[in-house]
Amino acid sequence: MIPPPLGASDVIVVGDGIVGLSIAHALASRGISAHVIGERLPGAASIAAAGLLSPSGGTLPESVRAFMTAARDAYPSFVTRLEHDTGRTIPLNRLGILEIALDDDELADLVKSAPAGTDLLSQTELARDEPSLAHARGALLHPNDGFVDNRAVVEALDEWVARSTLVRRSTALVRSVELDRSAAVVTASGDRFACDTVVLAAGAWTRAISGIPRELPVFPLRGQMLAVDGQPLRHAVMGTPGYLVPRRGCAFVGSTLEPGSFDSQPTSADIEDLRARLRQLCPALGDAAERARWAGVRPATPDMRPIIDRESRAESLIYACGHSKNGILLAPLTGDCVADLITKGSSRIDLRAFAASRFDAHLKAERANL
Repeated sequence: MIPPPLGASDVIVVGDGIVGLSIAHALASRGISAHVIGERLPGAASIAAAGLLSPSGGTLPESVRAFMTAARDAYPSFVTRLEHDTGRTIPLNRLGILEIALDDDELADLVKSAPAGTDLLSQTELARDEPSLAHARGALLHPNDGFVDNRAVVEALDEWVARSTLVRRSTALVRSVELDRSAAVVTASGDRFACDTVVLAAGAWTRAISGIPRELPVFPLRGQMLAVDGQPLRHAVMGTPGYLVPRRGCAFVGSTLEPGSFDSQPTSADIEDLRARLRQLCPALGDAAERARWAGVRPATPDMRPIIDRESRAESLIYACGHSKNGILLAPLTGDCVADLITKGSSRIDLRAFAASRFDAHLKAERANL
């Protein structure tokens, strides 16, 4: 016998990481009650990430880059609101990200691929701005990019939820969703919670939830990281070996990309590899004392873009999952877009690039090859 609902909210958000909490924050700002249900499992990406806010690098479709840039530019007001509401300080750096070239070939590639709005720094200019990068041949400065202390963001959101009169929170794993007559979620302990809308923001563990009317190709992408003592840099740094983020008197070095693994324990061999990358990126930190090592599990999709969409087969279900390497960057804007879908029926920002249906052909081909 199915137990009766324990109490309905307007919206249930499945997942209590930075994306789920940001959705609850956006809904509450519009007067919508939310019930956040989730349990932070070892390796959850919200805490494990480096906090980069970097929409400018790489090759992306224009619609995707525009979304990521809008997400970056929304961060200062998001942080200001959270700081005001909680009294906490959330370190946010928007000095830009330096994309360095370690040899002449890499420098030539940077020059050819430099997007509009970036600044090309010569070796002399780079050494003047960041003396510990004097070994590099030059760099692109991506202005307005930067990083946020994602752990501080999550802690502030946790506190904000605890204070909110519109948001409930339950620490539990959701096992299934029910979407037939009325929406509800069922937890591992058998509790059933009813609602008007379910928002699926369960991170790398999304596929463990049954009752979803389509297959979602969200898979774990493990990333191991290293933190060392010392902070000689003002900017975050990216290069072919990896990236480096200054944080609270230390530097974060990342990261490995390991598809399919939920293992949250780092390995000595991979940490040594990160140490070697650190020596390439910033020789001054090459022998710095280790402060910490850890591994996180990103919720990735085949094209590394999130799924932000209302399910066409069940109007009461909205997806907000699969943010891959950009969950920290995209969380606040994802929250606003989901809140728009719920309160207005559509988002002010074009979400077609993040439709769930874009994977239908991929999944069909995958099943045919089994």
